[in-house]
Amino acid sequence: MRIGAAIFIMAIVLFGMAALAYADQDYREEDLRIFDGKVVALDIQNGTITVKSALEKTFKISKNTQLIDDIYDIELSDLDLGDYVTVEYVEKEGAPIEVLTITKEYNNDD
Repeated sequence: MRIGAAIFIMAIVLFGMAALAYADQDYREEDLRIFDGKVVALDIQNGTITVKSALEKTFKISKNTQLIDDIYDIELSDLDLGDYVTVEYVEKEGAPIEVLTITKEYNNDD
């Protein structure tokens, strides 16, 4: 009986820790931005990608940025100039831009 209670308590503690880690995302929904367009520059060594639509914007990739091709995780080096991507990022006043995801898109007619 004590072992079952101990396992139950450990499960609750672990669930609580996971919930805190998820809640540690320090941004509000209104800070979330989406920018999509064609890749016009890649700097693998410095971890940057420049995307152009009506405007051109350069993003710095962090260790927390997830790059996705369809459903698979990829590396920045897997992208090519001319690829169409969607960048989801957080932009808060007074803070650097935090890139959350970059998704390579296939169903764009541009």
